[in-house]
Amino acid sequence: AWLDRARTADPATARALVAEAWRSAGAQERATLVRALRSRLSPDDEPFLDAALADRSVAVRAAAVGVLAHLPSSAFVARCAERALASVTVTRRMLRDHLIVELPEPEADDPFAAPAPGAGAKAALLTRLVEVTPLSAWDRLGRDPGTLAQLAAAADAGPLLDGWTAAAEREHDPRWARALLRASPG
Repeated sequence: AWLDRARTADPATARALVAEAWRSAGAQERATLVRALRSRLSPDDEPFLDAALADRSVAVRAAAVGVLAHLPSSAFVARCAERALASVTVTRRMLRDHLIVELPEPEADDPFAAPAPGAGAKAALLTRLVEVTPLSAWDRLGRDPGTLAQLAAAADAGPLLDGWTAAAEREHDPRWARALLRASPG
């Protein structure tokens, strides 16, 4: 609560205090400090959060990902969007649209905690990349959210649907929420 008030009064000074406390903090404390930066988040916080993406603690990296997802102008979000969009294409065959999903390969510096290697890890990585990608980025596929959600459901692309659902929740986007609800089975 104190840090939240400090961020409201003077975000730069509060960030400096976080950096100072960082040196002696344990992993859970560092994760809490990262999450506290979400209050009054600005592009000025990006260098600190980018450094947290390389922390040895999974909890700290996850917190940094979660906060950076709320900073759509960040380089991290741009990298995630590029990788997510490279994994999904829409093609037209026999007068119908088809969604093709290629699971991404993990990269050495991925801040996402991954399960055991294999298809499950790649699917989880795709979900995380899509979660972070701004929903507006999917306009590049040339289809509206309803069409994309229907195509993903028809392709049984659960990781993609899960990622879009998390992004719609983060962005409070009613258009995507409606599209995903309509596409969900049952």
